[in-house]
Amino acid sequence: MQTLPQGFSIGADIECFLQSKQTGKIVSAEGIVKGSKSIPFNFDPSDKWYATSLDNVMAEFCIPPSFNIEEFKKGIHRSTEYINTLDETLCSVFIPCTNMEQKYLETENAKLFGCERDLNCWTQEFNPKPVASGTLRTAG
Repeated sequence: MQTLPQGFSIGADIECFLQSKQTGKIVSAEGIVKGSKSIPFNFDPSDKWYATSLDNVMAEFCIPPSFNIEEFKKGIHRSTEYINTLDETLCSVFIPCTNMEQKYLETENAKLFGCERDLNCWTQEFNPKPVASGTLRTAG
């Protein structure tokens, strides 16, 4: 078992798209995935770290802190399994970006990019918040 250096753990909050099993088209996760950035949905009451939220039009999930690679993989697998149970006609897909159909991009969530404001390391000033334009959506 490959372990991390003593005192270190690794976690993740991963975004994925939802894809129609029938058409292969990417659809919005809005109305399907529970939770928000400010109030994530804990889908496993035995472990507070397992949570989902809506991130723009994507499903996002958190995993427990892991102290070795096997735990890390288990967390991702467990979360992906859960997301894949939310709607039997959909499955999670891990792709870096996609162009969405305009019908999925009309909501406030679909127009919201990023979490919190971030700092420019050179100027020490806040960067402008990204503005949604076009149909391209990217997973981080």
